[in-house]
Amino acid sequence: MSKIKIILGLITINLLFSTKALTENKIISISSILENPIDGEEVTLRGRIIDQEEGEKDYIFTDGKNKIVIELEENDFRYDPNENIEILGIVNLESEHFEQENDLTPENIEIDVNKLRVINNSR
Repeated sequence: MSKIKIILGLITINLLFSTKALTENKIISISSILENPIDGEEVTLRGRIIDQEEGEKDYIFTDGKNKIVIELEENDFRYDPNENIEILGIVNLESEHFEQENDLTPENIEIDVNKLRVINNSR
C-alpha cells in the first residue's frame, strides 16, 4: 500500500511541476515566430485551434492575429474553436520544403506540441 502512495505522490508532484513550468514560460506571438523562426526553439503560445487538416495530426492555431500549423500526437483531438488554450511546443522548420532559410514561408513552419492546456476563458 505504501508503494502505491509513493507512486501517486510522485505523479502528483510531476503534474504540479509540469503545470507550473507551462505557465512560467513567456507567452510569445505567432508573428514573432514567423518573422524569426529558430528550428528547435521552445515556445509557449496562447490562442485557439480553429481547424484540422483532413486526416492529419496537424491543426490550425491562431493567436487572434496570425495562424500557424501545430502538430498534436492525436489525429482525432476534439477541439472547440471558442476555447482558449496554451501550448508549449518546439518550432519545427519543415526542412525538406526549402533550400535556404530565406526560402521559408509560413507553411514551412509548424509547432510540435509537447503540452496543451485549456485556459479559463474569463482571463
